[in-house]
Amino acid sequence: MKKILILFLGLITINNSFGQDKMIVDKPFNGNTFYGEFSKQIDCLSDLPTVIQFNINGYLRRILGTMSDSVTFSHGQTVDLENKFKEDSVTYKYGWIVPKYDLNFILRDNSIGIRSYYLQIRLDNFGQILYSNWPKESHSDKNRFKIRADVEEFALKQAEIKGFDTVDYKVDFKYNEKFDKLCWVFKFPLKIEKNRQEYDSFEIPWNNFEIIDEYRTMTLLLH
Repeated sequence: MKKILILFLGLITINNSFGQDKMIVDKPFNGNTFYGEFSKQIDCLSDLPTVIQFNINGYLRRILGTMSDSVTFSHGQTVDLENKFKEDSVTYKYGWIVPKYDLNFILRDNSIGIRSYYLQIRLDNFGQILYSNWPKESHSDKNRFKIRADVEEFALKQAEIKGFDTVDYKVDFKYNEKFDKLCWVFKFPLKIEKNRQEYDSFEIPWNNFEIIDEYRTMTLLLH
């Protein structure tokens, strides 16, 4: 019985040590966009036309700088736009431009705490960028990113000023499309009800000490 107890406590210690570093980018892929029967799977970049490959590689170098060396292709789709809109020409309902190429990459750079970040890039048939979940400017030099511990310290000081509960806070990471910035999202517990947890949340850009967005979020609890 004593041995089992020692092992159990050891596991708790290990889990706690892993939990101390909240600021790790480990974003799992959240699924493909569904284009119906008009899409074709892409398994490698060489499946794409040469001009598209050229534009993709150039774009990655521009937005990522030397970090582009740490990017690998994951998967993608080509969309048969002509036949797709021949069947359904009502385009207003989409609210966004349907791409010719929908591509997904993985960025890994442990030197700055990125275990995995799924980078999505959508292009038209000429290779023009329609969408990307990485900022267009000011994020190509990782040395300009603030030290994560300093970001966390700034966030906790701001939370204390606002009177937030900093005992059991959570940290997420996202691309803020509105401000075109990579942000750390800090979530401070507000109250727990039977089936949900509410948080006071704010976002801090990785390259600046400021709060650019603040809101309340809710998480459903599974029992």
